[in-house]
Amino acid sequence: MNQLKLNLIVVALLVIVSSAVAQDECSTATTITPGTTCNYTTFDLPGSYSKSTNNLTGCSANNVVDDAWAKFTATGTSSTVRYQNTSRDAGIWIYRGTCASLTYMSCVDNIVGSGVEEITFASTVGTTYYIRIGRLTGNGSANMAGSICVIYGNPPANDDPCAATLVTANATCSYTYFSNAMATSSAGLTAPGCGSYSGGDIWFKTVVPASGALTINTDTGSITDGAMAIYTGSCNSLTLNSCYDDNGGANGLMPSVNLGCLTPGDTIRIRFWEYGNDVVGTFRLCVVNPGGTSGIPSNDNPCNAITLTPAAACSYTTYSNQCATATTGITAPGCSYYLGGDVWFKITVPASGSITIDTKQGTMTDGGMALYSGTCSSLSLVICDDDNSMNGAMPYLAMAGLTPGATYYLRVWEYGNDNNGTFGICVTDPCPNGTPSNDLCANAAPLILGVATTGNNSCSGSTSEPGAPTCWTNGAGQVNKSKH
Repeated sequence: MNQLKLNLIVVALLVIVSSAVAQDECSTATTITPGTTCNYTTFDLPGSYSKSTNNLTGCSANNVVDDAWAKFTATGTSSTVRYQNTSRDAGIWIYRGTCASLTYMSCVDNIVGSGVEEITFASTVGTTYYIRIGRLTGNGSANMAGSICVIYGNPPANDDPCAATLVTANATCSYTYFSNAMATSSAGLTAPGCGSYSGGDIWFKTVVPASGALTINTDTGSITDGAMAIYTGSCNSLTLNSCYDDNGGANGLMPSVNLGCLTPGDTIRIRFWEYGNDVVGTFRLCVVNPGGTSGIPSNDNPCNAITLTPAAACSYTTYSNQCATATTGITAPGCSYYLGGDVWFKITVPASGSITIDTKQGTMTDGGMALYSGTCSSLSLVICDDDNSMNGAMPYLAMAGLTPGATYYLRVWEYGNDNNGTFGICVTDPCPNGTPSNDLCANAAPLILGVATTGNNSCSGSTSEPGAPTCWTNGAGQVNKSKH
């Protein structure tokens, strides 16, 4: 019986320890021991606590009702604080120094309501850091139930831009796995401006190839929603170029980008993070050289248009509008959200008077095109098309009744001028053998009574046709059935 009582006392003590509440002031902060994995310690905030007078800034500081304190001594160069609350809404603030003179470092408030808040930051081994858990909702006697843990480790080798991992631009995408586990926030840089950046970034660098163009793709791992930003300059003096989040890529909520007009030989840096920094783990990345030549395309204006020769069958040739400028002084196309970045082609109409123009996707996935008549210095808009190709959101034109031997100019651009790059184009003559031999009344083909005969009027014209017989229509475009 005495042994049973002793066991009950031990169990009771353990329950008391595991149920210990958080401390109301910095001076009595609960000590947390970091681990390589998350070992939660109960950290409940009683409703009777008040907000400390210590410096409170950042995140949702103005909404803090009350708070509680913990502390830990860093055992790794990267530390992650995780707070899991099952009621109310919480935020985390990190400090260093002493309770009498605290220096604010960073904070996080990504979750609305209950859930897990997590923050990772660079830490110095042996330094004591203070954790402030603020309750953002609730007051009076309402408690906020929660648990806290600290995870230590070392940040990835490419945690800052001067240690960026080199990724070579290849002819095709060959994904490599990376991880942002234990990654910290890169300080002193222009904020990316997209993708809900909250830290946890890692860095890559690549050298611009002779084409002056790069395609950067990412794919999911344990991270399923990412973002990235492009920077130029030296690693100690970086300039934000652009920021990308989702971008309508094929890999869900992961970013991708086509870059052009870059200077061959330059090094660009890629900053990658997880949207909101509330999931850490793996993802995949590749860098592709799409080919082509750097600089403004040779066919950037109509008087330098590239000749396209109509063929019997479509055989796509690849071109690019990368670095193309806007052509001025010409009637705007009027479709496909033209904002510049056009390239030009010219076509001589074959004897059939018909041409078919088709395009297909490359790095450009949504294009437009317009056909013009006249001379390269005096053009008139004929027609504009957006999306009619069977090849996705790319343009297509089928023209008939054109003047054989006349030259027409074709203007091609990317919808919105924000995803320029390669595309395929072909021009065909749907009637390479000309019009049918019986296209005219004078050359009518004889019919033999009782013998079935097939015909094809797809390439026939309307020139020199005799007037329609009076028995053919009733004046309303309908066959006149009252006369036989």
